[in-house]
Amino acid sequence: MKWAVMDTTNVETQTFYVMADNGHIGMVQVIYSNVAGIRTTAQFNTRIFFPDQSKPVLFSSDPLEKYGFDSSKINFHAQGCKVELSEKGNTYHISSTTNKKSVVDLKFTQTAPGFVVGKNGTSTFGTDPKKPWGSMRHAFWPRCKVEGSIITPSGPIDFTGIGMLSHALQGMKPHHAGQTTCKTIYKPRADSLSCIMELCQLSLADI
Repeated sequence: MKWAVMDTTNVETQTFYVMADNGHIGMVQVIYSNVAGIRTTAQFNTRIFFPDQSKPVLFSSDPLEKYGFDSSKINFHAQGCKVELSEKGNTYHISSTTNKKSVVDLKFTQTAPGFVVGKNGTSTFGTDPKKPWGSMRHAFWPRCKVEGSIITPSGPIDFTGIGMLSHALQGMKPHHAGQTTCKTIYKPRADSLSCIMELCQLSLADI
């Protein structure tokens, strides 16, 4: 799960989804973006859905400062935020104090093989396959054991449960990528199966 850290226009994300045993559903996400090699930014997002919609969805989104990657481009760090892979390469530890409404301390341990679609998970876009003007890449850990909690204004939420990781790279200009809207849907099935669907809404420009 290496970060590409392209020097051209792109958006790259690591998104961790979790379904807790207590009924809570959550998402934590790091976004790294580059605009034409001129400006780079990083953002940390958290979203929590409460059981039976007992409370409004809690969403936090915060710009990150002093962000970067280690020499292997596997671990991400910023002021008050870290996403680190264990030495064994099977557990991600996500910690963030960037927002007092959602203080994150979660561990995702891989329980099923990771995968990509095709040779390397990359799809190219453009009229000439030999000279594409853009690309997208997706890599997945489809099933993980999740441990840890997120502290909210109403108290800590135990997120022990199951989850998945999606690492995505949108390697193209925004007006090209904007022609297609994609949404990842994750649904655990039984005790050992997971279902991941990538739904895309195409504009007339794609047809």
